[in-house]
Amino acid sequence: MRTSRRQVLQQGAALAALSRVGSAQSAAQKSRIRLAVSTYSYWHFKAEKYPVEKVIDDAARLGFDGVEVLHRQMTDESPAYLNKLKQAAFRNSLALPMLSIHHADLTTERWNGGPIEFLLVDAMKAMCTARGICRSFYPSLLPERGYLAHQDFLHFFHGWIHVTTYLLRDSFEWTYEVPHSDMVVFRCVRPVAEREFPQTMNGFSTEEVAAAFDWAEQHVSPGKRDTIAAARAMAHLHRGETETGKRLVESALAGEHSNSAAFQQLKEFTTRFDLVHWG
Repeated sequence: MRTSRRQVLQQGAALAALSRVGSAQSAAQKSRIRLAVSTYSYWHFKAEKYPVEKVIDDAARLGFDGVEVLHRQMTDESPAYLNKLKQAAFRNSLALPMLSIHHADLTTERWNGGPIEFLLVDAMKAMCTARGICRSFYPSLLPERGYLAHQDFLHFFHGWIHVTTYLLRDSFEWTYEVPHSDMVVFRCVRPVAEREFPQTMNGFSTEEVAAAFDWAEQHVSPGKRDTIAAARAMAHLHRGETETGKRLVESALAGEHSNSAAFQQLKEFTTRFDLVHWG
């Protein structure tokens, strides 16, 4: 049977259309952010380890693309066990992109790995971890050569970062505010002595808290001063000084920070978790 010229053109157009669809799907797949979950999320250092194989199966069921394996959660390092994990991942079409070889409780962990040239801190989500990091890691920073990068310095929630950094200001020099982020980098200019900070924000004096945020506002770029002001207000809320915190928020939103995303986020956060009633 002979194929007409019209049929050839029609088939070619169909193939071209399929190719475009395939290319579009491929581009979409490439642009999609791939997410992995850590096996630690299923364990949290409880007495009985949660099997890594079960994490892999559950991650696939939830639609994750991969699993980060915590070394301490593995049964052993035998080839048979490792092959078992690889087979489970293959069966579920999941990647095993990372192996975390060190996982610790930062409230009690002691650093014994020698001098530190660059310390990226993204774990000061609470005063308890701030105490542990300041006590255990800061003293190992190399004077003149060591750098401290605070991931959350320009975030409204973590006021303990501002207060502890201020109280250690003789050892640190404000160096760089990273654009389009909440990060500020400091250079270690003098040795940091080991120091015990209080367990809660209430352990700092009113004068120390006020001075810390005044200091931060003096150093931060004008476009980020609202985040420091919001952190000041949140610090009062952390200390149980609700009326002072509310007054600072309402005053800022009624005045110079009326369009501040940081203050809006603070209000949304405290409302969602029923921490403050705004009226």
